[in-house]
Amino acid sequence: MVFLIELLNIDLFNYCMSQPKVNNFQGIVFRGIVLPEEDLKAFKNLLKLPISDRYIAVPLGILSSSENKTIAVEFIKGHLKPDNSVKPLICKIHVIQLKPSLLEKYKKKFPTSVVSTICAVDIKDISFYKRESEILLRGPFFQVLRVYFSKEKYNLKFYPEILEMVMVNANRDHISTMQLGDQSDIARRIFGIMVAVTRIEFALQFCKENKMKVDERAYSALLQEKENSMICYVDIILHNLALYV
Repeated sequence: MVFLIELLNIDLFNYCMSQPKVNNFQGIVFRGIVLPEEDLKAFKNLLKLPISDRYIAVPLGILSSSENKTIAVEFIKGHLKPDNSVKPLICKIHVIQLKPSLLEKYKKKFPTSVVSTICAVDIKDISFYKRESEILLRGPFFQVLRVYFSKEKYNLKFYPEILEMVMVNANRDHISTMQLGDQSDIARRIFGIMVAVTRIEFALQFCKENKMKVDERAYSALLQEKENSMICYVDIILHNLALYV
């Protein structure tokens, strides 16, 4: 399974590099699912956790999504059961790019490390389902923002609930990363913090716009913590470089 995922990673990387129009995807995508009530409650229970724990990680997952919400609803309609044993859920996913200023700093410090955008790839031109405006999500890490009932029923028996999340479309190429040698571990840590800062800044602004005051304060504190960590690692790099002067 892992081998097949790696082969797909290579294909996605080559596709993005050879087709500039599908590279650097960002936008809102949707994924429709149906699930038992207890599983739906598990998603809601994530919101009771500290914000640093409100995430869904699918490291080896390959998920299909669409830029068109109607496609997500159509999928739900095709999988609901007459006995109401499963409930509809629409995943609304904000796909964002790594903050440009942070990406620039990373590339400056680690110029041989290749960063790609294979975490969310526009495959509508090569998808078997042309009408679905398909965006492929590879190994996504979702920060859960909120869960709420839709204002529209979409001709369903129940008003579907909306699971709103954010993910950063940024990935480090493994081969170029291994070539960093002794710097590979600290590069990994710094990149992870930069991705987290990008994601948290989006979540913070999201909370401000939606008047989620409690979460806004929590994200603000978490952002400060991550920024301090990033400064710490940069200082370590500068110290290590000084040893070779």
